[in-house]
Amino acid sequence: MTEERERVERILAEVHDDFGMIRVLEVEDYRFLEFGEAIEQSCTFTADPSWLEYDYTRAMLIGALCHDAPDSALFLGLGAGTLTQACMKFLPLEDVEVIELRPDVPRLAMEFMGLDDDPRLYIRIGDALELLDSAEPADLIFVDLYTDVGPGVGHLAWNFLQGCQQRLNPGGWLIINQWATDDGKPPG
Repeated sequence: MTEERERVERILAEVHDDFGMIRVLEVEDYRFLEFGEAIEQSCTFTADPSWLEYDYTRAMLIGALCHDAPDSALFLGLGAGTLTQACMKFLPLEDVEVIELRPDVPRLAMEFMGLDDDPRLYIRIGDALELLDSAEPADLIFVDLYTDVGPGVGHLAWNFLQGCQQRLNPGGWLIINQWATDDGKPPG
């Protein structure tokens, strides 16, 4: 007879800001960052925070590997920081800039999700729509800007994507997470 282990879910942190709730949960060897009511935003394998649990983050890392020798990266949206952590571990990056809308997200990522406080990492708090023009040019730009209901309309607009293109160094790559609903359609 096979015994089924009961999965115990523990809430490690819960904060509320102007955009809603942010929660960190732990289930066995995994921690989850949630936005809103049970919208799983990120997952971290606690034994190795640079392990990319989700297919979309692995696909984004593969996109980054297409660049011959990236020196700099700009992350628009941090989440748990797993993709940022993996890129700092596996790519020869010297400068890593992050723009994150929600002030508590970087703190929670470092405190609970395994994001290293790396000297190459510079985190700015604010809206990517407003801060993009002041970002340093980069070899890689990762766009992963989602709330609990999907992407903001401005983050899908041509002028935002053009702004991303203008921040790319020559030969740089723009790598975008295109989230889809269960029916395969993009939200929003």
